[in-house]
Amino acid sequence: MEKGFPGVSLGKKEDMMGQRASYTCDINMDEAEIPVANRLGEEGTGFYLAMRTFQHTRPAIAAGAVGVSQCALDHSLRYSLERKTFGTFIGITRACSSCSPTCSATSPPADCSPGTARGS
Repeated sequence: MEKGFPGVSLGKKEDMMGQRASYTCDINMDEAEIPVANRLGEEGTGFYLAMRTFQHTRPAIAAGAVGVSQCALDHSLRYSLERKTFGTFIGITRACSSCSPTCSATSPPADCSPGTARGS
């Protein structure tokens, strides 16, 4: 389908938070007729084809989300062990026991780094 086909127009580009390389917008079809040569399947099977495509793309999207989440967790934990407020590391102030029983308010223990917290 080409955006120049009669009845086909693009909506406003979405402002994305993370996936800025993905051009995402609505495709508006008002009385649009798609030529037979441009169809991906038999007439009336478009919804089924789209849902089948989602089955193949969802795992990759989920894996990317898990990777971004892990990276955010690692960066925030590292930052919490570098940043001090009122003379105390912010990562130790409330969660001292989650890293190590040897945590003190003024210096994190050597074993308190991303991936070493209890339960991770």
